[in-house]
Amino acid sequence: MQDIASWRDEILALSDIPQDDDESVPLREAERRFNRFVELVDRVKGDDPDTVFLTLMETLKDQDDYGAYEGVFEALQHLQPARRGRLIADGMLPLLRRAPDLAGDVLTQVALDTDEVVAAFNRACAERALPEERRELSDFIAAQEHDGWLSHEAKRGRLRFT
Repeated sequence: MQDIASWRDEILALSDIPQDDDESVPLREAERRFNRFVELVDRVKGDDPDTVFLTLMETLKDQDDYGAYEGVFEALQHLQPARRGRLIADGMLPLLRRAPDLAGDVLTQVALDTDEVVAAFNRACAERALPEERRELSDFIAAQEHDGWLSHEAKRGRLRFT
């Protein structure tokens, strides 16, 4: 990707996906925006700079995405495992604060991923997050392990960094 700044500005603007009940956006315009968002996500490759993947995490919002986020999740899978774990950790707290349900979904993907991804995620959280941020994320993970996204035995206990 050549012009990352322009790509970032455009994809963030398009990440406010018009909802079905939003009559302020004509249907054709809503479809155009959605399709352009998907097109911009599809441009992402595994060798793009970290800022590209953190921007993808930033596009995830508490809204009906009509399937657009599947491309974001797929793009994250293009990353080398250790890098994927680290970048998801770097983008997790802002995601948790703006869209807890999506944060749970992403954490599930991490918990089900390879040991290398899980270790990189845990290490990045331990080394890069402030103590209060680690506590906030740990509390969320504990709640999800009790009765949420991470409550299945295969996911429980894999995300630990304190």
